[in-house]
Amino acid sequence: MTSNLTGPSNSLNVTGNVVLSGTNTYGGDTTISSGVAQFSSSLAMGGSGASLSIAPGATVAAGYPIDQTTFVGRINPSSSANAFTIALAASSSNSLDFSATGANLTLASLGAIGTQTYRGTLTPSGSTYRFGGGGGTLNVTSNLTDDRNLVIGSTGLGTVVLSGTNTYTGGTTVSSGTLHILSSAALPYGSLTINAGGVLIFDPAELSSAPMVADSIDVRVPSVSSMSSAPAISPFLTASPLGVLPSSLQPSMNSVPEPNTLLLLLAASGVGLLWHIQRSRKQKTSTIFRPWGFSYKNPATPTLALLVLPSALEA
Repeated sequence: MTSNLTGPSNSLNVTGNVVLSGTNTYGGDTTISSGVAQFSSSLAMGGSGASLSIAPGATVAAGYPIDQTTFVGRINPSSSANAFTIALAASSSNSLDFSATGANLTLASLGAIGTQTYRGTLTPSGSTYRFGGGGGTLNVTSNLTDDRNLVIGSTGLGTVVLSGTNTYTGGTTVSSGTLHILSSAALPYGSLTINAGGVLIFDPAELSSAPMVADSIDVRVPSVSSMSSAPAISPFLTASPLGVLPSSLQPSMNSVPEPNTLLLLLAASGVGLLWHIQRSRKQKTSTIFRPWGFSYKNPATPTLALLVLPSALEA
């Protein structure tokens, strides 16, 4: 919408998908009731102060480098507890503050429309970083730190790519969408949970040979087809199919047969990864060694499954 929206007492209510690119001078509030509202510049949002309200499940996007003053700081406190997506429709290096001393956005997630990069410092609400949503790909190159958790896809689908040196000490959860790890330094020690609909991708070309360690792994998948339909992956898999743990078990490292387990990821791109996981009951840790990459034909959907490592392959 390139036309200018005016009127000192007029308000704007968005219920679908719209891109606002005019110089809008309406003086009332802006409400995103549903859908996606993208503001192409700071002049595209009328009103003043914290006059932007966002309903749960909606997406508000910045088509310019998002910042605290002209965008995040405009969100009304009445939306602070709503789960919605703040999407980058342009890359940004500006710092954003979702904390109680900033915009106080307790459940909002930072996502992307298209492919964008966030290089700034994000101060999350409470102890949880939230990324994903908007349907695009968000490359996060900044470092995630402190005693915090990471949640991907809590407000919608999308891909989040981590490439920084992250030192957050809490757990990592992929609720939906895709988490793509570009280096072993991007995923620090901690619990790892992948819910049904979530996909975790490691790039073996970018990973160092050093093992990554997680104190627990919890993988949930809606369904897993028999490995008999997949080609043999020599020398890591034999011709005989491995037994796939039933998805109804919602396996975690505490329920997976020990001490050796394979974590198999079949990506829709036709590239798979295979991890060898060794669990130490005494130390209560699981060491994930560098994955092996392989390719396969006719992928259906991304699949993540835990498989028992045959004794013939045990180290």
